[in-house]
Amino acid sequence: MSNPLARLKLLMGGDEAFKAAEANATKPQNNGPQFQGTLLKTDTLKAHHTELEPRTVPGYATAESILKEARKWTKPTHSNNSSDSNKQSWCSALRRAQRYLGFREPNQTRIPQLAYTQSLPHRPDLDPIILSLDIEADEQNHSLITEIGIATLDTRSLKTLTPGPNGKHWLAQVRAQHFRIAERTYIRNHIFVTGDPESFNAEFGTSQIIPLDQIAGAVRACFLQKQDDEDDYSNSSSKPPASPLPLRNVLLIGHNIKSDIAWLRQLGVDLLSIPNLIEVLDTEELQKALKLDSQGGTNLARLLLEMDIEAWSLHNAGNDAAYTLQAFIAITLKSLSDARPIVTLEERVKEAVAKATEKATADWKAWVTAEERSGDGETPVAYRLSKFRA
Repeated sequence: MSNPLARLKLLMGGDEAFKAAEANATKPQNNGPQFQGTLLKTDTLKAHHTELEPRTVPGYATAESILKEARKWTKPTHSNNSSDSNKQSWCSALRRAQRYLGFREPNQTRIPQLAYTQSLPHRPDLDPIILSLDIEADEQNHSLITEIGIATLDTRSLKTLTPGPNGKHWLAQVRAQHFRIAERTYIRNHIFVTGDPESFNAEFGTSQIIPLDQIAGAVRACFLQKQDDEDDYSNSSSKPPASPLPLRNVLLIGHNIKSDIAWLRQLGVDLLSIPNLIEVLDTEELQKALKLDSQGGTNLARLLLEMDIEAWSLHNAGNDAAYTLQAFIAITLKSLSDARPIVTLEERVKEAVAKATEKATADWKAWVTAEERSGDGETPVAYRLSKFRA
């Protein structure tokens, strides 16, 4: 799904629309990195688990189970299946993220490794303001939305600013707004997650309590930001227009953002009606592309830990939005550095064999225990006869 508008429509169309589109996914174009899996031979897999003795019945059964399970992890890729379509979509999204932050130009397939001490090599593509969204709701009644967090990064602020170690100079540019719905300030999550609506980090901004009938307007205002009279048009072929000034392009990001988009719609904010929204990116998908790992997505707390970002008072919508935007920056920077956390094929096979060993061993022990406890077959169980009756 390389078309950003089509992808946004899918995000807002529910699971059935998404599944239908994936079932009809077209053949991926060759415009992004692709990881080709390898079907490993039985001998290769056996070499990773030599301690089992295949000549004994228990050992042979376990070894064959391991090989069967490990093969599931190492199937060859097929260019037309939906899984590969997802992989290319995520990798392409990561490269567009690099463009939006000024590290890559359109049609530029190869770029040099990132130097944290150098300023941007290019003007950020489409000159966007990056918004990050997070929404909190009552954990027992998801229709009761309680908080909206919107963080902002103007890519123009990065023009002469070097990223710094681990991107700390850029992370410090993130600002956020924290909206609490006035009629629902009494709600505090505590069963599945620990909500923290009063602990919005002051370095990001301040909290605002807004009536429910005004919240949609407050959210929309965050998206509809106009050009500044003093905006730099030196790299543009057009002169700044007279009045009215046009809207700045907006890139929206979030972590597992599909639910947040649904909540926005519930509040009366339809993203398809926002004319300057250029794309929606999901940091969970970018995290998978960063590691070239379909299983690489995690929750926000784990992502921040992986990105070495210090975070406090999560499950506050304003904080989560700001930290999600910082994670987006960190993912993009790491994708261009020698610190990119890619797990090699050999490491993946070793992990797959270890998991298969554990699973097969547990299964074998359960069968052995069941057989030992069967005794003489015990007495007939009358209720089991019912399944044979007409």
